[in-house]
Amino acid sequence: MPRYTARARDCIHSIAAQAKVPWEKIWDDPANKHLREQGRTPECLEDGDTVTVPDIELRWHDAAVDQRHRFRVQRRSVEVHVQLLDTKGEPLADRAYEIECEGATIEGTTDGDGMVITAVPARTREARLRVPAQSEDEHERTYELEVGALDPVSTIQGAQARLRNLQIDPGAIDGELGPWTREALRYFQQLHGLDATGELDDATAAKLTEVHDNE
Repeated sequence: MPRYTARARDCIHSIAAQAKVPWEKIWDDPANKHLREQGRTPECLEDGDTVTVPDIELRWHDAAVDQRHRFRVQRRSVEVHVQLLDTKGEPLADRAYEIECEGATIEGTTDGDGMVITAVPARTREARLRVPAQSEDEHERTYELEVGALDPVSTIQGAQARLRNLQIDPGAIDGELGPWTREALRYFQQLHGLDATGELDDATAAKLTEVHDNE
């Protein structure tokens, strides 16, 4: 089985799409046990991680040679969750949006909490989310999305990104444990009954993973 060295912004989903195998087959393979033990997730790998990619399984189907047959190819996708807020922190509820990715446009409407929940091709790395203006007094909103770009929660940058996704402002996502990030960590720790130290300790990282992944 071939081995793949993960690069920045790789994830199991993108690797699976490139290899044309189900992501579960890669993630559950015993040869990738070390990734699970190191706290990686299908959505989050670290630059330099070694991933074993199982070989493609060929399937054979009996079919009459004098007839026309149709076979359906299963396209792999991942689900994107994004909450849109206005400048006052209020959800942009029931707003039409468009996502441009992989040469296609996906249209939808945010829910009552301003959430965009939609599926994009698993190979997607970058996408553009556009929210049209509803009146002449409003500007169109455009967001650049990075898919599969979440750093491990054990890193400051990974913790900062998760805090921001949970609507807790850590300041700039720069990998520095500065005053803004410490205050954001303290707030998160207080919310979840942890010692409010402002440090990214093991208990905080574990709780941050739990809360973020179940949000």
